[in-house]
Amino acid sequence: MPDELIILLVLAYLVSPIVLGILLGLRIARARRAERFAQKLCREGRVQPEELTAAKIPLPPPDPAPMQPVPVPVPVPERLPEPPRTDLPLTDDEARAISAVQQMREAAAAQPAALEFIPPETASVPAFSLSDTPAVLPELRRPEQPVRPAQPKSPEKPREYRISAITVMLSVGVILIILAGMLFVRSKWSDMSDFGRLGILAAGSAVFFGASALARRIWKLDRTAMAFFTIGAVFLPLSIWAAGYFRLLGENLAGAANKWTITFAFAAFTVIAAIAVKLYKMTGWGVGTLCGLTGTLLYLTAALVQNGIREILLLAAGVLALVYTLCARPLKTHLPAPLSKAAEPFALGYALFAGLMMLAGIRTKQYE
Repeated sequence: MPDELIILLVLAYLVSPIVLGILLGLRIARARRAERFAQKLCREGRVQPEELTAAKIPLPPPDPAPMQPVPVPVPVPERLPEPPRTDLPLTDDEARAISAVQQMREAAAAQPAALEFIPPETASVPAFSLSDTPAVLPELRRPEQPVRPAQPKSPEKPREYRISAITVMLSVGVILIILAGMLFVRSKWSDMSDFGRLGILAAGSAVFFGASALARRIWKLDRTAMAFFTIGAVFLPLSIWAAGYFRLLGENLAGAANKWTITFAFAAFTVIAAIAVKLYKMTGWGVGTLCGLTGTLLYLTAALVQNGIREILLLAAGVLALVYTLCARPLKTHLPAPLSKAAEPFALGYALFAGLMMLAGIRTKQYE
């Protein structure tokens, strides 16, 4: 491999996390703005708190209580005014007024009592009996309300999937990091030991899985979390294969083409893809799970067989294709949604691929 290409790949490996970090910062800022806008709508009553809870958005803080007016103390005079005195001598006018009032009271008491009002006798009302009513009462009916015709349901609009520039840049960054990591392992460095190279790959897997967990649980960025999870899912089996390539797992697992090492790498990818199916509910991860399971079974068969590997592999591929084809529909209802959607298309595609492999193997055997 030319040295210039190695330098470019190392630069891509170093620059890609920086680009992804910048994109992650932009996504976090955008999510914070959307969160504040949703909280504002909740304060205005246009969005219910249950909707924010369902969207995993924290509720807005309660508004501060309005300030109560402070009562102003009324100044109390030090000395209250004295009541008017009643022991003073009356004037001539006041005496004449009091005597006139007393004379009026005496005259009112000397008048005869008012006649008592006696109400007239109440008129007799004839008794009412049910026999006076007609035998058949007219039936009362409510006026019939006009029946409104049922309005036809408007057809549901197909959901539009938009691809933003940030999503494209994230995908390009993921691909660049994966390619750089693969070539990073493949190239031979004289300045670094084998354990150092393996440590870099293992640390890269841990960092990307940690960034995925932070983006999903704390920052609520599902696409960014899935991008980091994808990088970690590729780096983990790549680290296992690199450990065998650098002879760090013993002589039985040494070599780039060691079948046991590749089996363990495929098994690790299958487990990671199954976890992604549960987390992200995407059909692509269902296809990845089935691909990893197929690779694990085929390489496990090749590792167990010592002689006639090609014939046994072709037979195992055909048997596996038959099992996928027969079990895809019955197991569809028992599998998670991403796996159930990917089961039948994957079974059909793998059956065609296995058939082509078997035909090519038969023709090669005839020429030999």
